[in-house]
Amino acid sequence: MATKTGLIHCLKNYYHSIGKHIFDSIATSYILEIGKIKSDYFNFSQRYKELSRKLYWKERTPSKHCQKNLWLLKPANMNQGRGISMVKNLKELRQRLTSKNNRSLWVLQKYIERPLLYHNRKFDIRVWVLVTDSADVLLYKDGYIRTSSELYDLSSSASQIHLTNNCLQVNGTNYSKHEPGNTLSYDVFRKYLEVTYQNCETKPDLDRDIIPRMKDLIIDTIMSVKSGLISSEKTRGTAFEFLGYDFMVDEDLRVWLIEVNDNPYIGVPNDYIRGLLPIMLDSLFSLVLDRIYPPTNKIRSENRFEVIYCEELSRFSNKPINQRRPFDKSLLYPIKELTKQNEEVQEDVLLLENEVREMVEKRDLDLLLKKMLKTVIRLAQRYNNEDDLIKVFKLIHFRQLEY
Repeated sequence: MATKTGLIHCLKNYYHSIGKHIFDSIATSYILEIGKIKSDYFNFSQRYKELSRKLYWKERTPSKHCQKNLWLLKPANMNQGRGISMVKNLKELRQRLTSKNNRSLWVLQKYIERPLLYHNRKFDIRVWVLVTDSADVLLYKDGYIRTSSELYDLSSSASQIHLTNNCLQVNGTNYSKHEPGNTLSYDVFRKYLEVTYQNCETKPDLDRDIIPRMKDLIIDTIMSVKSGLISSEKTRGTAFEFLGYDFMVDEDLRVWLIEVNDNPYIGVPNDYIRGLLPIMLDSLFSLVLDRIYPPTNKIRSENRFEVIYCEELSRFSNKPINQRRPFDKSLLYPIKELTKQNEEVQEDVLLLENEVREMVEKRDLDLLLKKMLKTVIRLAQRYNNEDDLIKVFKLIHFRQLEY
């Protein structure tokens, strides 16, 4: 789970077992094994060509993120942004793959082209998670925001624009120019959302719109490896894993899981993290060590780890806890881009009706069929998945055109 390929395999198997789709949680991804004929390269190249022809409806990732057809090439077993590059075309991809070691594993992942920006710069969210060998899952309440040093620009492939890992940003000429250590607290980000969207009817809220979805995805990842976590009765309670989860948010406030790290960065890029780390580590040690090595004359700080999942007989709760919300696609978009989308649907229904009416009045069946075909193709390109397209035609059916 802590490798890019492992995460894809685990989530794909888990979601398939419960009748869900992995690419509702992470961006569309393909696994390549260099030198192996039966890798995902053919599937990727087919999808790339489809998006080049603007067949966006074939792609699970929303069409707004497919306009430039950009992809990220990621090494399976590296972290901190190392080895990641942007791919803009198949020729460029083939050139890069020829320099890779035989049998090495790589991931090609759809780039989310329209992210939510912080002062016109890209950011992601890092959170810390504690997992025990009893499948208890605890989220540290205070995550932090990692920002890019450069203005967001899809025409450039510069790493400092698109990758927000601190270990990568620190090498940029504008590191710490905008924020100390390119790092923000949740509170600063909350204020930014409040000011930026002050004129919106429904204002984005970190705690209401973003954090619950991060909890969903964290629980899903743990459920995907749960069978390998549970220790025997003899050793249970003696093992734990400390993980770093990275998320990004798109302009519709949809949360995307980027990756899971089993050796998360514990550096001190600024004063905020300098104050946060000792408190977090003290809370971590109190949970995993105090029961085995009780502290003497030690006053622990308030524990900021929150149990988001545990089963019966957990030492963290006298009853099961599961904060995973229902698998409902509407929850992907907490502030409905759907208002605008529904207006567009109604416009398309009216347009199609008018075209039908006009051609029927002219009694020109051939022209009617041609225009209907063009309209269907246009609708398929506009709406990013089958559900939205079906919604359009259901509305058309409900109008009960009797021509």
